[in-house]
Amino acid sequence: MNVERPDCFQGLDIVSELIVSRCGFNPDDLFAVRACPGCGRQPGVAGAVDLAGNGSFSVRIKGPGQDPIELPGSELLYCQCHRCGSIYCVIVFGPANYEDAVITEYLIVREDRFLSNATRQLRVLTREGRRPADVGEWITSRLTRAINDALAVMDSELCLAEESWSESRYRKKWFL
Repeated sequence: MNVERPDCFQGLDIVSELIVSRCGFNPDDLFAVRACPGCGRQPGVAGAVDLAGNGSFSVRIKGPGQDPIELPGSELLYCQCHRCGSIYCVIVFGPANYEDAVITEYLIVREDRFLSNATRQLRVLTREGRRPADVGEWITSRLTRAINDALAVMDSELCLAEESWSESRYRKKWFL
């Protein structure tokens, strides 16, 4: 999929993938989405954070029924590819049962010049005398804002199609 970068590019490539399966949750799907978005290889090292019970991570998807499906965040994987140097994370939402199917959502966020863009902006702020007191907090808030923007887009633009929602994949890619 060829997507143009917006003028307000923050340095993140974001892909969301929704998997609907009547066969249940397939761990191979997680293995596939964990592959490096830069070169396609599996990462040598990946850290995981359990998100179960954390209300900060959840998405709502409109299914073929009237009620939206809420998928709670279940895991965050942090990966760095030693081959191409990509730094990315995969946020797993679900799996959740919906009618006769299992729905799982993956949000893959790849750092693509985010740190260099943030460093450049920080130099400008310093030159203008507006350097933030806590630089780490400033970078974290920028990253959090970008991921929340991605979740908002995912929330508003992904919906399941009534006629073919079972055994399907829905993929959306954008740059922030």
